[in-house]
Amino acid sequence: YHRHNFANAYPCKKEFRDGEDLFSAFRWKDGKIFGLEINGYSQEYLFLHIQKRAMKFTPGLENEDSFLVVPNEFMQDHELTEEEITTFTTPDKEYEKIMGAKYPAFRGGYKLMERLRDFMHGDNMYKIIFLKRVINKILRRRLSNPY
Repeated sequence: YHRHNFANAYPCKKEFRDGEDLFSAFRWKDGKIFGLEINGYSQEYLFLHIQKRAMKFTPGLENEDSFLVVPNEFMQDHELTEEEITTFTTPDKEYEKIMGAKYPAFRGGYKLMERLRDFMHGDNMYKIIFLKRVINKILRRRLSNPY
């Protein structure tokens, strides 16, 4: 499995990215999910987290043994063409602008998510110092404006 055992598709990017990895699509087959990298390599994941994406659904897929998950759509399984791969993996600045305005917490992109991940896996002393600063900041605000 990949470093996290799950793929996390960020909402402010049209293309599927998981940290540094770029995927053309994901394939669900027989209860397993595979990230399809642009070089044709397939990586199995425990689950795919498609947060805050409005996904289109092709009727009838619920009866299929496999299907593709592409940016913003679930579709019938097939071999991807070069044109489809290019379309799915090309960044869309307009999409990023709209989604960035809709979800400002995700605008920091991977850097913010990597910092949060590093914080959660980092040194405990650093966490204690960080939490102490946050608590002091909150207390100062409340003391200066109790209402």
